[in-house]
Amino acid sequence: MNNPDLAPAPGSWLAGFAARTASLDGFARAPCLENDTELDSAHAEAGARGQSAVPDADDEVNLHFICFVHVAGGLYELDGRRQGPLRRGDTSAETFLSDAAQVIQTCFIAKAESVNFSLIALAPKGE
Repeated sequence: MNNPDLAPAPGSWLAGFAARTASLDGFARAPCLENDTELDSAHAEAGARGQSAVPDADDEVNLHFICFVHVAGGLYELDGRRQGPLRRGDTSAETFLSDAAQVIQTCFIAKAESVNFSLIALAPKGE
């Protein structure tokens, strides 16, 4: 929703969420996302169909999502466990993918105790 080049599919949950929260800033939008029952149900259903054992809701797990973004020439890591964005170096639109991959390789894969992670890129549809 922060990238105007990547519009959600019309009629999708994300398109509806974007429309419902368009006038809100990120701080006001976050509780709307956290409390969305439709998203919560879809998440639970997808998790139950997963390829691995699903932990109980009360289990302590050390798994979470992070995101890399390009802002004003900088490569930033967004991690909800941090107080704010972490600048990981310089980047550009042309080098963003390789720059992010280098950080992932150096800071995550090389130091990982396990390889239980996934990597997803949100990008325009290719040709």
